[in-house]
Amino acid sequence: MMYSQEILQSLSSNECALKRFLTSKLGCSDTASDILQIIAEKLLKMKTNRNVENPTAYLYRSAHNEVINYFRTEQVRAQYEKAYMTVCIDSQIPDISKCHIGSCELRCLNLALDELPLLTRQIFFMYTIKGVKQRDIATQLAISLSNVEKRLTVAINFCKEVLSR
Repeated sequence: MMYSQEILQSLSSNECALKRFLTSKLGCSDTASDILQIIAEKLLKMKTNRNVENPTAYLYRSAHNEVINYFRTEQVRAQYEKAYMTVCIDSQIPDISKCHIGSCELRCLNLALDELPLLTRQIFFMYTIKGVKQRDIATQLAISLSNVEKRLTVAINFCKEVLSR
């Protein structure tokens, strides 16, 4: 079964008027063209044998319905986009007060680390900042693994003490 030839002919003859109608509703001729394309595709895919009394009115009603669908879709999309942006912004931008507290703690920690003996400080930086394994630190500095572990424990406890003040 094919769709009524009258509607397809009416679409062809009223294309410019339908586009103007859609543009006035949407405010954008490109979007109007897209919706007109959607209407044409739906008409071509639709299969029925019934006749429509007024094909032009049918097309305008279809256009009106597609405008409603478009605005509903845009409204939902805008809500999802807003929710997504809220989540992204909240997760990517740190709280200013937390940044300030963190920078103060970091400054205090840096000053405190200067009080540690040079070898202990060096072991602490190699392990925490550079990610060197304790066994490799011992090899590089030509000291025992036990000495590295003890100095690292001293440095970590010292840092905890400084941060708890």
